[in-house]
Amino acid sequence: MDFKIPAGFPSPATDYVETRIDFSDLMIQNPAFTFFAYAEGDSMTPDIQDGSLLVIDRKVDQPNGCIVLASVNNTFCVKQLFRYGDGSIELRPTNDKYKSIHLPSEFEGDFEIFGRVIKVVRDLLK
Repeated sequence: MDFKIPAGFPSPATDYVETRIDFSDLMIQNPAFTFFAYAEGDSMTPDIQDGSLLVIDRKVDQPNGCIVLASVNNTFCVKQLFRYGDGSIELRPTNDKYKSIHLPSEFEGDFEIFGRVIKVVRDLLK
């Protein structure tokens, strides 16, 4: 009878040796509707920091409180989205140093939501 007994602690990675992890499968739910962008600034800290990679999906729902990539008068922003019963919209930062953008229901400027931020990737080595 020939069998081997480990002489040390088993590696926590042992269970995953034969399993390949595909980064795309983890990050992208709807490939045809997903794109990436880098965050700039600190209006969405602590969750989204300057330089974070954002995974943005154009197909998923956008409930109140979700984070979206929007454009207001041709200026891009990443903010929490809130829609109100009167038809107005609020784009809210998570950093208290910044003010919300309020769009009344009769807003006549350019406004578009490009998609919902579904994942954030950031470098912890900075």
